Amino acid sequence: MGNYSIELEVETDTLTDEETFYGEFSDFITVRSLFPELAALYAQKPKPSYMKLVEKASEYVVKPKYATDPTPNLFLAKGMLGLAKRLETTPKIDAETAMSECISSYVAAKELDLNGVLFDDEHQRFIIELESYLFDDNIKEFSDFDPGTDAYDNFSEYVDYYSEVSSIPFASTILQGYIMLKDGSSPAAIAAWKGEIATMKGFKITGKETTYGFKVKDAENLEAIFSTVDVQILKMGVMKAVDELIKLKGENGLLACELLTVSEPFLVNDREFESYYLNRMKELNCKTGN
Repeated sequence: MGNYSIELEVETDTLTDEETFYGEFSDFITVRSLFPELAALYAQKPKPSYMKLVEKASEYVVKPKYATDPTPNLFLAKGMLGLAKRLETTPKIDAETAMSECISSYVAAKELDLNGVLFDDEHQRFIIELESYLFDDNIKEFSDFDPGTDAYDNFSEYVDYYSEVSSIPFASTILQGYIMLKDGSSPAAIAAWKGEIATMKGFKITGKETTYGFKVKDAENLEAIFSTVDVQILKMGVMKAVDELIKLKGENGLLACELLTVSEPFLVNDREFESYYLNRMKELNCKTGN
């Protein structure tokens, strides 16, 4: 495993002469290492030994040889998620610590991934599992609780976790704006929503579908997967944000229209959102293309 600079020399041969062109291209390639020991622990039947996986992955993470390899961190995150979900009981690591370590390990893997390791099918399955656990078990169930309650604190914390995990920056930030408003800072919420509208405008949908979602490209033409869970958290965030903007009234109706319009292409296949979108656009008298 490592990052290597590459150089290309192109030579053309014709009937009349021979020309050699020289040039430099600055980029990196990543040569992957295999970790059969970690893969075997994770695939162990009838269920993995998550604590053993955590211990072995931790050994690889600290070795200088693998300092730039995302894979040990990915397996460490997988083991920690198993412990966080309490799929294995251990006195060594409690669920809350395991969740925090899972997120930090996954973020480290994402930062080290220069060659699309995360796009591998086996890792995409884990990413969906992680996103689903964050959303289904810790965000969706607690989104309607009031500030000051343990349930609300859990909701807020896990939205922050999701924002670290997702490859789509605006998927959860709209919901973070809603949390700002619930915490009493409507100016911060409105600023966050305006910022994410601008971010969404920089993304384009490629039309490529995968098992885990559809592919998009950001303003820098970098590709990412807009996952099926990203759809759910963006939908929740937009609907809650628009409802709050309607309550605020005044010029915020125009912001609500823009948020609906810009987010609709990412949610167009969600029937619940489409119904909500049409009703709100009519209620707010939004102009098409606003």
